[in-house]
Amino acid sequence: ATVASRLIARQGVTLESLPADSEIEFRNVRPFGRWEDVKLDFLIAGFARSGTHSVRGNLMEHPEVKIAEEELTFNWGYLPMQSQVRNYANEFRDEPQGFGRRLWGGKGEGVAFNPRILRLATRITGLRLVVMVREPVEWLESLYNLRRFECMVKGDCAYVPTLEDVILHGATFEDVDAEAAMLSHSLQRVVEYFPPSQGRLLLLEFELLKTRPREAFDRLTAFLGVKPFPPDYQFLKHATEDRQRYEGMGQRISLCSEPLRHALAVLRDRLSRNNEYTKLTQLLAQAGSPWVSSRLLLNRTHCD
Repeated sequence: ATVASRLIARQGVTLESLPADSEIEFRNVRPFGRWEDVKLDFLIAGFARSGTHSVRGNLMEHPEVKIAEEELTFNWGYLPMQSQVRNYANEFRDEPQGFGRRLWGGKGEGVAFNPRILRLATRITGLRLVVMVREPVEWLESLYNLRRFECMVKGDCAYVPTLEDVILHGATFEDVDAEAAMLSHSLQRVVEYFPPSQGRLLLLEFELLKTRPREAFDRLTAFLGVKPFPPDYQFLKHATEDRQRYEGMGQRISLCSEPLRHALAVLRDRLSRNNEYTKLTQLLAQAGSPWVSSRLLLNRTHCD
């Protein structure tokens, strides 16, 4: 009603001056918000199956950090709805604001794949991104196994192709796509929108998190500007239950197995022609990483 009154008033007419038999149409008008209204200090923006859950889970134990409970996909329009901004803000409604408050963060592991959201997210004042990077062959295999298992449990996937079909014939389902294994394509856009030189981006390798977690989290806390974890803190692995379940059921598909050797060779050739490992190494170095795994440096997969 307020919106209708304002529109009428702009035409020089008031509700009181309208004839008694006048008809007024009220329409549902959804107010817009702004990306600048979002208050978020950092986002774990990708990639799935690369340690994002472990980063989030351990940061939830840090006294200087508050992590949103829900996945922050930010799949909003150019102008977000005020309701979307409010729903997001509810994640931190109990948090004190002002000087000395905790850092606000979240996980949205699909954001790094979406150039539109990346571009819009640059409008969030002071937002920094953390992106976890995994060797591409192992990443695709791990993502395929998880999504296949989820489809099997939920029973809501119309079609689940074989991993061989995904690699050799371009089959896709859920977010599984062999083309996405060219992680450097997405990372180049991340670096463009969140330049490491401006302190807005941290790239961390999954191998570092897996083999030297203390060093990985020291880099992360330094990037966020919070105290390092105590010397006696035991870093935990998170979101490993599904993998343990499908492995226990004999449902794990391995590209290292003999039946999939041809698919592995095709994928490796594709990655090689794209200079994928070199590009990932260069992007990690550009982002200031002092450590790059031998896998990326020597073009090796988990099957070597």
